[in-house]
Amino acid sequence: MRFSPLLLCLLVLALFNLAGAKKKPELTIRFYAEVPAENGAPFSIPVERLDGTGTFNLSKVPTVSEKEITAFTPFQNADGSVGAYFFLDQHGTLLLETLSVEQRGKMLVALVNGRRVVDLLIDKRINDGIAAIPSGLTPQEIDLIRQTIKIREPGTTPKR
Repeated sequence: MRFSPLLLCLLVLALFNLAGAKKKPELTIRFYAEVPAENGAPFSIPVERLDGTGTFNLSKVPTVSEKEITAFTPFQNADGSVGAYFFLDQHGTLLLETLSVEQRGKMLVALVNGRRVVDLLIDKRINDGIAAIPSGLTPQEIDLIRQTIKIREPGTTPKR
């Protein structure tokens, strides 16, 4: 089998482009909702609350993920902990609003790169398209998020 010189050059250039292309760092930001115990093992997993006050069943499928995040704004709390607002696209906004209406009084768990950051109680309707992690993010996670998702200036973030 013989390759033409032109085809061989194109193949070599393609391989160099693949090798030299910068890949975005791996980042997952997922929000999982509490589900009824009747959902069973194939769809949920029992987890203990981070504060140790009990257990609940958590969906194995995230409600909102990094795919729906368009921008973020990090912030530092008075106690030095770091949180962030995550701005969702139209699909994510609808998912979060539906969840906040249907699952009021239930838990929402945020995971960043597989690490469980915070348990949140869904206590009101969320229709602004902003998913918040109020605290618990590490400086390394914020740096990784900055490399992957565009930052939105703090002045444009509504107060909750």
